[in-house]
Amino acid sequence: MIEEQLQQVQQEIFALPVNMKVVASIDGMDLFSNESLQKRYVKAMRKAKRTKPIADKIEELTERETIIPCFLTKNLISLTAFKVFAPRGVKTIRGFYHSESDKIILLIDNNISWGFASNDFLSLLTLHEGMHMFANQKKMAFLSEFKNDLTRYYNEMYNTMFHLNNAKVDISPLISFMYKIFEMPMKGLKNKDLITYHDMMIKMFLPHTSLDKETFERFTRDYILLVKIYDKSINSFLNIVKAYPHITTPMYEAYSKAFNAERVQTICIQELIYPSEVICIMSEIRPQKCYSAFKKLK
Repeated sequence: MIEEQLQQVQQEIFALPVNMKVVASIDGMDLFSNESLQKRYVKAMRKAKRTKPIADKIEELTERETIIPCFLTKNLISLTAFKVFAPRGVKTIRGFYHSESDKIILLIDNNISWGFASNDFLSLLTLHEGMHMFANQKKMAFLSEFKNDLTRYYNEMYNTMFHLNNAKVDISPLISFMYKIFEMPMKGLKNKDLITYHDMMIKMFLPHTSLDKETFERFTRDYILLVKIYDKSINSFLNIVKAYPHITTPMYEAYSKAFNAERVQTICIQELIYPSEVICIMSEIRPQKCYSAFKKLK
């Protein structure tokens, strides 16, 4: 009985904060915020080392409700946009970029302690999701802005995954294909596109691999299979992903080799089809490389 009363009080705290207003609606769920939370968020971003150089831009985007700090409630925790693939952090802060509304949503527990750890994670999350927004807003300009970084990462990933012995392969057509077909239109995966994707990898990498042809072709099929399963069902993907370390492990290792990352705590899979995810993770490791792009957000 007491536990039920405590739960009711907690829910009422979320439902009746001071001067609440609806700031967005995502998947039919209203999101609530107030002026105090917005000011505290901007203040935290000015304090955080990662976002201090872009604090004025963050304040501008927050005032325009392009970045929306709002209250995390129990019914929002199930939002699949950040349920599985959110960046590392604390349980009381979650966030994602909502492409349909072109907004960054930051869900914050109203009981959160605004200390160093919280400020640091909020800054990491803001910059990470800002790179998703940049990719969506700027389209092909995204590839130009981060060409060298994307090339560095994918060279490392493919060299390790397909045992290419550091061959000098021009992978820019493959990166452009991924971005144009799978990410920029955001229309979902199509079988014909996956077939083209697979054929491009065969043509590009088979002459350089040290694997026997049968093993190489199995690796490329596994690559496409994981992409298809991930697209259809995240739960199914999580149930089988451990059986494919020859595909997943090189994605983690590429961050270490390309960006000197000590470790990556997100679940790597989006990198196989979404180049923007690479830059989002890079923003956590080398934030200074993303400031120019962030300042171009609208």
